[in-house]
Amino acid sequence: MSGSDYEETLDEEEEEDEQEEHTLEDQLIEAAGAGRLIEVDRLIAEGVVDVDGTTREDHSRALHLSAQNGRPLVTNSLIRAGADVNATNDGGDTPLILASLNGHGSIVDALLKSGANVHATDQFGSCALFYASRQGHCGLVDALLKAGADVNGSRVTALLIASRFGHASAVVKLLQAGADVTATDDDGNTALHRCALETTPAAVYGGQTGQVVEALVAACADIEALNKNGLTPLELAHNGLANGTSEWQKLRCRETVEVLEVAKDMTTGLRRWLMAAGLAEQWKEFARLGAKEKEDIEMIERDDVRRDKGSSLTPIQVNRLFRAMAQCAERPGEPLAMGDKFESFLHAHRLDDYCAHFRVLGVAFERDLLDITDAQLTLMVERHGLKILDRRRFDKAMVLLRRKLAGPHPPGEESGAGEEERHPIRVKKERGGAGELGGGSE
Repeated sequence: MSGSDYEETLDEEEEEDEQEEHTLEDQLIEAAGAGRLIEVDRLIAEGVVDVDGTTREDHSRALHLSAQNGRPLVTNSLIRAGADVNATNDGGDTPLILASLNGHGSIVDALLKSGANVHATDQFGSCALFYASRQGHCGLVDALLKAGADVNGSRVTALLIASRFGHASAVVKLLQAGADVTATDDDGNTALHRCALETTPAAVYGGQTGQVVEALVAACADIEALNKNGLTPLELAHNGLANGTSEWQKLRCRETVEVLEVAKDMTTGLRRWLMAAGLAEQWKEFARLGAKEKEDIEMIERDDVRRDKGSSLTPIQVNRLFRAMAQCAERPGEPLAMGDKFESFLHAHRLDDYCAHFRVLGVAFERDLLDITDAQLTLMVERHGLKILDRRRFDKAMVLLRRKLAGPHPPGEESGAGEEERHPIRVKKERGGAGELGGGSE
């Protein structure tokens, strides 16, 4: 055999060996994707195949296919054999990203336990948490956050994509984990804007846009934020409702409009106060009762004598707001708390036996007593047994209270009967009510 013939023979043998190796890798990848565990274990046991080898055009490996297609037993075998849990294909996809996208929880757990990088991003700058949120896989959202995923880590954040596709439960979990409600996409759209963006139902649409908008409003998202087209979320939703190309888009926009119309006059400051007070989920009740500004609530809190001049709320609205606050804060088996000043006032005027009655009326502060109507007192007589002596004591206490809250009298003015007329808010009298109340109680 000549030298040239010998070299040709060696080349042919090398080509055959290389072809056999490629064939084995193909077999492993195909078996992994199809979930053929026995075949995968056999190829691994023979030691003739590279578990990280690839012949695919996109350079996907066996672990990519098993993670993508939901093959947990195969995935575990490949991991035990030393497969790279952070290997990427040409699109930058890791096995963790593919498993998260397709909702394979047991595989996500196995990859995370084996050191998969929870922060890895693909060619679009999106991480595993982004894809789990996009599909509404709440269990995976929990697992990834627990593993240390950055809730704001993707180029387009997980909150933006979950909001766009109407996955309310995922949105709530992301907000609780500290998702940034001010984050925007490349077009300047916030999460509130994106609730009105999607035009097709798609397989991933969660169908809970209204709940998403409510959660975002409760989390103090800016209702007046402008995108690059100069539109607020409400304006964008109105446009989609009028000019939408599909019923799905119109449905999404209609739900967005309904919620934002309720919230549009509530300031961010008020919603932040509600969040700090643990009342964020009750924002719709406060909006319905007319609270718009943070000062509306602050003046109730500090028992401000001049709240009637500084607040747009009527006394009735204030009363209802207090009741909403009290009901939200109430714990089972514990009475509603009253202000210290109010309790001291009741004790000083021997009205403490009626604390429960005043709680029913929504009274927490001294100032609230001046907003009680005769009709409310009549109810206390009829339903709670308030006696005429107590009513007289109450009337006397009211006179003293008005003097106290109104401050010192100007020189030359008389106190007593004229005090009620000088005070900016009076106890509301219903003609004939006082006489009927007094006459019928003994």
